Amino acid sequence: MNSATEYITTQRGPDGKDYACADGTFYPIGTDHHLIRTLERARENKTRLRVWFGEYDETGEKLRVFTIENDTMGRIGRTTGPIKAPLLVYNARSRGGPVLDADMIVAIKATKTGRYMWAHKHWAGPGPWTLKPIPSPGDTFAVIGPDNIAHALHLTRDKAMGLIAYMMGWAFRY
Repeated sequence: MNSATEYITTQRGPDGKDYACADGTFYPIGTDHHLIRTLERARENKTRLRVWFGEYDETGEKLRVFTIENDTMGRIGRTTGPIKAPLLVYNARSRGGPVLDADMIVAIKATKTGRYMWAHKHWAGPGPWTLKPIPSPGDTFAVIGPDNIAHALHLTRDKAMGLIAYMMGWAFRY
């Protein structure tokens, strides 16, 4: 195959909707073809991924990254029904996972290498995530997301920094 586009066909599913189909996996129409090829390659090679989700406006210029920490890591699997949708399967012992909203992905990193495998053209990174000490008995540390909202409180600076490292994609566990 010379390009990602040659690899992907449009197929009508049993539900009557059209899908972008690659090697039997169905993706929403409009999903970036290079993203589909990256996900299919990761599925075939059993590559463990860290995925960031977000949304962008119709022009594709304004990107807002979602500040979620769960269901963002795993390998690509797929459902077993007539429409084989991509799944994010946490590990080899898992028996499934959430259906991957491929049209909401804004960046993907391979956890083994730490390299980006794919990113939206306006991806500028997942941050900034910051640490804010909160004076209280026991000194709590707040993790502040790019939306200026406290997303977590930790009793130790190390735990708070671990979450920041995970959300930024510098570490893959905390």
